[in-house]
Amino acid sequence: GQEMWQRLQKDPLHPIQNRAISALYPPASTFKMIVALAGLEDGIISHKDTVICGGAMALGSHVFHCWQKHGHGTVNLTAALAASCDVYFYETGRKVGIDKIAEYASALGLGKPTGIEMDGEKSGIVPSTSWKLRALKQQWFMGETLNTAIGQGYVSATPHQMARLIAAAANGGKLYKPHILKDSEHDYLDKVVEIKPDTLNLVKSALVGVVSENGGTGHAARS
Repeated sequence: GQEMWQRLQKDPLHPIQNRAISALYPPASTFKMIVALAGLEDGIISHKDTVICGGAMALGSHVFHCWQKHGHGTVNLTAALAASCDVYFYETGRKVGIDKIAEYASALGLGKPTGIEMDGEKSGIVPSTSWKLRALKQQWFMGETLNTAIGQGYVSATPHQMARLIAAAANGGKLYKPHILKDSEHDYLDKVVEIKPDTLNLVKSALVGVVSENGGTGHAARS
């Protein structure tokens, strides 16, 4: 009754919150896929390019660490995505730049509601030089690009947004507007993201290694 409802509302764990659409999180390593797509699509990187990961990358007086403190050695795109190498994506993010990363993140549906017919959907944040000037009245720093490139810092998204984004990368760039359906007679295609099939295929193939390779960070999820 009323007592139960009050207890649920006051519960600090927020059990009645629809976290799929109303909770914002740093996308973390799932965001690395966007950095890879941006770099490949604009010819800034090649899937054959390699980066040496010794466990950290220096930028000025600051050191940005990889999650693997001993480093991953020499990695290309496929190995970097499979092992979720932070140093590879620090370097790739530095090359691509925050505004190009933001362009692809936005094209893939982040930073705005998906439009699902449910109350309380959050937009999340796609940071960029213009976003920071507008929101914080401050200039952008390269260190913030490195943090964004591994899905940390200012960037935030709902689980629902990330699920839609990854589906679009897997299905050839089709970004669907999610709906609660009574039937499946309608095609709710929102847009087709303009990314070359070769680019999507490269990233899809690389992501297979996340679960198929022994060093893949998702190897335990392999069925």
